[in-house]
Amino acid sequence: MKWPLIDQAPKTPPAALDHSSGRKISKETSDDASTHDAGNSPTENQTDRTTEEGSKDKTDPDFERDNEVDSKNNGDHSGRHVRPSMQKYIQNHSNILDGLKKIKSKKLESLYCSLCNVSLYDNTPLLSVGCWAFLESLAALAGKGPNNDFISFWSKEKVKAYGFQEKETYNAFNQAVKRISEHGNTTKHHGTSANFYGHQLANDMEAIAPLVNACIEDIIKQSAEKKSG
Repeated sequence: MKWPLIDQAPKTPPAALDHSSGRKISKETSDDASTHDAGNSPTENQTDRTTEEGSKDKTDPDFERDNEVDSKNNGDHSGRHVRPSMQKYIQNHSNILDGLKKIKSKKLESLYCSLCNVSLYDNTPLLSVGCWAFLESLAALAGKGPNNDFISFWSKEKVKAYGFQEKETYNAFNQAVKRISEHGNTTKHHGTSANFYGHQLANDMEAIAPLVNACIEDIIKQSAEKKSG
């Protein structure tokens, strides 16, 4: 018995159905639509829009800045605004260290070296007490009385005598000195409260570096006057 052959390729393809209207469309219309869709895939369209909308004029200063930031972040756009890195140590100023060597105070020289070599993150309470001790000892060597604190010792008149005439400069010194004193005292005397904000401590020590250096120069001057007198 012979089996009938199945017509595997119908001569006339069935008409396509336009799903939006429910009507049949011709083969030519269907072919045109297929060709159009094939040449404009969603991926390519999206790429074209992204290229057009995301492009920037390379003469725009923002373009160079953004590219510089992106290169630092390995193309991670979530980190465009990069925050400055946190300071790990209190800044060591060579003029301060040289001045401490001139006044021949092993205590102050040793304290200052320790303050600038101990990690802020791991030892903030310790550094808070150390900075307080350094300033207290420095002011005492400069002539502070036993009944005064170093905040009142570095008064507006004293700061002006050092050569700092601007009100804003005195205010910056005074506020930083007050924070160091308050944080140091709290860390020393209270059972549980302490300063753990090392970044602020480092900034306060940086802010008063000119004041510390001026005080050291005044101590050297006083010592020279005593010797000559």
